Amino acid sequence: MEINKIDLKYNILVKEQAGFRSREKCVAQATCLYEIVKRRKIELNPTYVAFIDFEKAYDKVPHDLLMIKLQQNKIGGNLLKVIKSLYQCPEMVVRCGNEISRTFKYCCGVRQGCPMSPILFDIYINDIFEGMDGVEAPGLEEKIPGLLFADDAVILADSEISLKNSFLKLNLWAEKWKMKINNKKCGVIPVDAS
Repeated sequence: MEINKIDLKYNILVKEQAGFRSREKCVAQATCLYEIVKRRKIELNPTYVAFIDFEKAYDKVPHDLLMIKLQQNKIGGNLLKVIKSLYQCPEMVVRCGNEISRTFKYCCGVRQGCPMSPILFDIYINDIFEGMDGVEAPGLEEKIPGLLFADDAVILADSEISLKNSFLKLNLWAEKWKMKINNKKCGVIPVDAS
């Protein structure tokens, strides 16, 4: 099975995630964000847009928690065995010119250069918006809690209170799953209704 077909087979990833998915582009997420805010403004509804950055996101994914996420998403059988074998007691060396370091173990981070890593990371942060209120947008049936493009997250809220509640949920999620939010690279843009 090709790794990019995991989501097609298991239907795991939330619709808000566009990173590393076929036929999804960053510009589409930016356009989606623009349209949501614009439609809400036309209807005289304010929108709070919070940009979230995770510190060294791909390098900080704990392997043991990644396995839990995979199992929670019903990934099992031979596929899970292959992934576990890649992440069980992994060792690496560093080459600098003609010199090679001693072997050392690493217990967190998705494997750099591995074609499986992007989808594994997407699965890892897939539930980040769970429990967040989100916003209503004219023309859409469901509320939109936010948007994802790989490790870039945008939280959407219709009030300061809703945004604070979303931040609380985000912090609980980040603490539980050992992801550090880089506050220096985060920001909020309030878009008023007028």
